[in-house]
Amino acid sequence: MTHQQQYQLTHKHDLGIHTEMMGDGLLTLLESGAVTNRRKNYLPGKTAPYSGTGGQADFVRAANRSRGGKAFIVLPSTAKGDTLSRIVPSLSPGTHVSTSKNDVNYVVTEYGVAQLRGKSAKQRARELIAIAHPNFRAELAEQAQRLHLT
Repeated sequence: MTHQQQYQLTHKHDLGIHTEMMGDGLLTLLESGAVTNRRKNYLPGKTAPYSGTGGQADFVRAANRSRGGKAFIVLPSTAKGDTLSRIVPSLSPGTHVSTSKNDVNYVVTEYGVAQLRGKSAKQRARELIAIAHPNFRAELAEQAQRLHLT
């Protein structure tokens, strides 16, 4: 058994998972067969990721209030093979919002960092458009103008 296997608990048997976040380490345990969920009292035999709004907001607020703390929301600028911008002018009805605009300070994509906290809606729009994928910037600028954000 390698040190990494021992560290990752892959040598264990019948582990169970009930979590809000699924990371690479948990996937390694599932793939190795160490996780079967067989002995769980709640949802036996099933991996039960649960999610909802809240955790990100707590993290961002704590970082904003701590001495020298900074919270960064980091995301790729696009989805679905670069065919969809992740920077958008408005959210679809029913979209869940984890962190309010008043709490978000830094948003990072592969095109840069937008510093948003304390800025007006127009300033925020310009900052976000600047870190959007270049193929979507003109369209986002047009949409911002229609929404009176430029």
